[in-house]
Formats: sequence, structure tokens, C-alpha cells
Amino acid sequence: MESEMLVEFRVSNYRSIREEQCLSLVASRDNWLQDSHCIDTGKAGVPKLLRSVVVYGANASGKSNLIFALMSMQQLVLHSTRLLEPQFREYNTPFLLDADSRGQPTQFEITLLLGGVRYQYGFTFNTERIQSEWLLVYKASKAQRWFEYHYNPDTGENDWEPFSIHFKGEKKGQRELWKANTGARALFLTQAAQSNSQLLQPLFNWFASELIVLPAHAEFNLMPTLQRLDDPKYKKWALGLMNAADIHISDIR
Repeated sequence: MESEMLVEFRVSNYRSIREEQCLSLVASRDNWLQDSHCIDTGKAGVPKLLRSVVVYGANASGKSNLIFALMSMQQLVLHSTRLLEPQFREYNTPFLLDADSRGQPTQFEITLLLGGVRYQYGFTFNTERIQSEWLLVYKASKAQRWFEYHYNPDTGENDWEPFSIHFKGEKKGQRELWKANTGARALFLTQAAQSNSQLLQPLFNWFASELIVLPAHAEFNLMPTLQRLDDPKYKKWALGLMNAADIHISDIR
């Protein structure tokens, strides 16, 4: 069983995407090619996931914007605490061909399996600020709502749900301190993870180290791949991949 897997990514009101679109790696019940194309997660909620997916469609149908949305979510998670207002505004690109959508927030949500635990994390935002943010954690079948808040325009403050008893700081009062230090354009996940929340590190580190997006015409840096070849397990996997592609390379040194 793989330890880190993308389950699905959802986006709405972003560039050419108005209604919610979902990139799902949840496998169907079809047994054909299941052994080679699926991963058995051992989790009842998402028992099998696809090893790979392909997004296809007509030109200008939104394929690239789905990837751009995932990239935008990654950048906001990693850097939201230090973005200046003009930089933050660049990420807000709602669907403009509808009067209602222009004034509505963009929404990103991602579901991951990390170390056997399912994380469902998302947020909404507009030009001015983060509008809402939430994290559900499934260590069993029932969700633990670790945190959630929604901006209240009447008070100018965030209305927070009580923190889950399962989400604790390493020191007394840490959660309230992270909450107090989360600015209008900052994500609580970013603030807490950068303040050394051990419980949120797996989720934050996935965005920092595991999510790799290669845009079209990108210049490739082969050094990370070469460094990983020092890992015998990774090297065996890479050689197996090349053998399956019939490249006739027997070893890499």
C-alpha cells in the first residue's frame, strides 16, 4: 500500500471553470486491469485508487486551468503568510462571464491519503481575503473536524467552529495563538505548520515536497531525480519503469 496518495481535487469559480469540477482518482468497481492500474488502500472509504489519470477534451475546454488551479492551491498553502496584497490578488481569477460568479469566492478542496490517514482540506477566497477554511481528518470511518471557520462580513471577524479534541497543540494555548496570528490573507494551515504544528506537518509537507507540477515548456532539473537514485528502492522502481518501456537500460550509476 502506498503511503501518500492523491484521492481527488475539486475546484470551482476559477478562470474558465464556473461550476465545481472534480479530478478523482477513486477507482470504479470494474475489475478489468485492476491489479496493474489500481492501488489497494486498505481503507473502506476509498478502497482502491488509480495509479494515474488522463485529462482530455477539446481545445479551450479548461484542462490547463484544472492544473493551474492545483498549482494555485499549492502556492497559497506554502506562501500565504507572506503574500503582500497585490500578490494575493493575482491568485483570485474567478469566472468572469457571469455576473454572479465575479463576486463569488473561488474554492479549492483536496483529499489525500497520508500514512493511512485521509485528509480532506479546502478553502475559499476572493480578492480581499480568505473567506473560509476547513480540515476533516478520517483516522477511521467517522470524520474528525480538526478546524473550520467562515468569515463574517457583519463583524469583520472569522467565526470559528470549536477545535477538535483530536487536534492539539504541542503546548497549552498554541491553537489559539495560531488562530490569532492568522491574517486576512493567510491560511490557518500555513500559519500553524510554519509555527511547528506537528499534527499538520504531513499535510503541509505534501504540498511542499510531494506535489510536483511540471508546466508546459518547463526546464527540468534532473538533480532531485539523480539524488533519489541513491535510494535502492527508488532505483529499483526507476529501472523497472524503463524496462517496461523497453528502453534497454539495465543499470544507472
